[in-house]
Amino acid sequence: FGNNNEFFADGSSGNYRSDGYYVDARLGHVFVLFNSIAAAAPLSRMPVKARPRAAEGGYAIGLDLSGHLGYASDVARGFTDTSGFTFGDERVQGGETGLRAKLFAAVPRNGVIWQPYVSGSVDWRFAYSHIASYPVQVALAGGDAVNFSDGTTFVGAQAGLDVRTRNGWTVGINGFY
Repeated sequence: FGNNNEFFADGSSGNYRSDGYYVDARLGHVFVLFNSIAAAAPLSRMPVKARPRAAEGGYAIGLDLSGHLGYASDVARGFTDTSGFTFGDERVQGGETGLRAKLFAAVPRNGVIWQPYVSGSVDWRFAYSHIASYPVQVALAGGDAVNFSDGTTFVGAQAGLDVRTRNGWTVGINGFY
């Protein structure tokens, strides 16, 4: 939601408003493939002054499999630029679904948990449309509507490292395609 500006190669410009939303739900499960991390002592019913220390040594390997389903709708409202050309509304809407597999390790060392990972994903758009309309004007006597043929299948890969601290903060670095 908001106001936007466009600048064109011929020096003209224009302002317009855009409104949209995206909703998405993800469902998945984490499978523990291997775990050699020393088990933490069972929690006592007696209150203690400090939280139990994280186990040191060993590591765990897991596989996070998930899928998602979502819907998006966006409209860029029409405007007339400084050269006098009029743009109509541009609408993008449709559903999206996809799958993700993330292989990760958890390695407790030096009071933090190191979590290197690699993941791959594939997403598909369905019932998708992207249409721009141009009203009747001097430069375009009959007006027009342009249907864009955007891509509908997307494949991705990601690798990274997350570091989780005792107080629950996670700091990470990643690269993706």
